Amino acid sequence: MNAIEHLVIGLLTALLAVSPSAAANLAVGDESYRYRVTWNGIPAAQATVRFTEHLAQEPSITWVWVELRTNRFVDLFWSLRAQSWADIDAGTLRPRHFTFDRRINGKPELTQVEADSEGLLTGRYARPWRYRLIEVNDASVLDPMAAILRVRQALPAVGASHTYNVFTGEARYRIEMRRYASETINVPAGRFSAARIEPVIWRVDQAGPDTRVRHLTLWVTDTPPHTLVRVRSEVFIGALYGELTAWSHGGALSQP
Repeated sequence: MNAIEHLVIGLLTALLAVSPSAAANLAVGDESYRYRVTWNGIPAAQATVRFTEHLAQEPSITWVWVELRTNRFVDLFWSLRAQSWADIDAGTLRPRHFTFDRRINGKPELTQVEADSEGLLTGRYARPWRYRLIEVNDASVLDPMAAILRVRQALPAVGASHTYNVFTGEARYRIEMRRYASETINVPAGRFSAARIEPVIWRVDQAGPDTRVRHLTLWVTDTPPHTLVRVRSEVFIGALYGELTAWSHGGALSQP
């Protein structure tokens, strides 16, 4: 696994698994957040996160969509085109469906999680000449997008932490989110007072933290919605930064 792959995995972990950037209590409508990714100051990728609530149907649904792609320079060494989307029960914040569809160096991989009426989660992973099915029957386990919405509901107190059990469709993780004092930070989208959160990620089937993500730090706005404004992760060489560049509410773009 090369440094570029570490870079992208760090951002994917923040956006898809542990980031409090989604909005569980949004008004009906669409919201969109845009991020730029740099590696040691070099532009590397861009990401978009969107949220939509469908409250007229029963049960009401929150729809989350994420797109991430490396830029042309990074594509020379390692390319990623990824989309992920999910339906979550807006009332219970329980998973319904999760998909993570990507092409890595042009080769397709697809991961899906389906929840049945009893709460059983079935994960399916497929790539050329390989297929795997995993079932998880544990009411405390969430798919990555449902975990995003749970984290978004409430941040831990300063000095405290919350722990979440996440099933990605390929593996189970235990994620501890510890909150530290707030800081004032500047990103392309503006100046924010943001809580600093340092996640620790364990793979349940391993004896220690996930070594693919090192020293991951998130900054999220103090006031709700607790939007992700910056993520930093150390990689094999240097560090990855993902920063909020713009957002829109109901189609109205907000940026400096």
